[in-house]
Amino acid sequence: MLLSRRCSRKGLSLLEVILAMAIFLMSITGLTFLMGIASDHALESQMRSQAISICQSRLAEVSSGAIALEGQGPSACEDDNEVKDNTKELIRSNHTKTRR
Repeated sequence: MLLSRRCSRKGLSLLEVILAMAIFLMSITGLTFLMGIASDHALESQMRSQAISICQSRLAEVSSGAIALEGQGPSACEDDNEVKDNTKELIRSNHTKTRR
């Protein structure tokens, strides 16, 4: 008896389509937000590893005696301009990637 009954429904209702689109758009918005956070963390990580590399090279120079171990105050490092240029380039490239 139940097998002989046919379902007259042939497609999706408008409510189902709107609900599916809302879920899809919320997930895309969430993923976009997470990608922005991930790129910020990647940039911060890269800047930290660059700072660690500079610190290690300075420590190696002091250990080998190439430079004297004395207080210099808040003076800039010789590599400071190169680091600033690299950081600006990283930030520019990071923003162009997230805008696409």
